[in-house]
Amino acid sequence: MTLLSFAIKSSKKIEKQIKHLDGKMKRRLFELFLELKINPVPAGSYDVAKVSGFPNRYRIRIGPIRVIYDVEWKEKLIELFRIERKKDRTYKF
Repeated sequence: MTLLSFAIKSSKKIEKQIKHLDGKMKRRLFELFLELKINPVPAGSYDVAKVSGFPNRYRIRIGPIRVIYDVEWKEKLIELFRIERKKDRTYKF
């Protein structure tokens, strides 16, 4: 059985944001990324919401952290847009 696998693309900024998180949160994000590769919108496993105004942008809540990402369905690509603690500006693009 072959699983459809999505690639995950991140920027240096995202990697820096992850670097500053504690070990427990890094593990939770790693588990999330493994899940996203198989299921880009894991609504049954995580608190996922579509971001209004963007056709392929989603938000996942993991405790105080928000992971905002785009899914390119045809290219099978997930592009991480932002990973940060929820603030007033979290959803300002």
